Amino acid sequence: MHTLFLSDLPPHDERLSIEGDEASHALRSKRLGPGEVVRVIDGKGAVLIAEVLEARRSLVLRVTERR
Repeated sequence: MHTLFLSDLPPHDERLSIEGDEASHALRSKRLGPGEVVRVIDGKGAVLIAEVLEARRSLVLRVTERR
């Protein structure tokens, strides 16, 4: 499972959009695509498990679990 970093995770949203450098890295280097499951961390202890819904210029994720 790939791990992505976002400094501010939304508290209750079911969908999450990642743009900029983190999205570019995920799309080009990690080659993430729809259907894949990823871990999203904020460096403060929050962890989200999410499914990639869209992978174009940005990533759109559906949050399935919060830890």
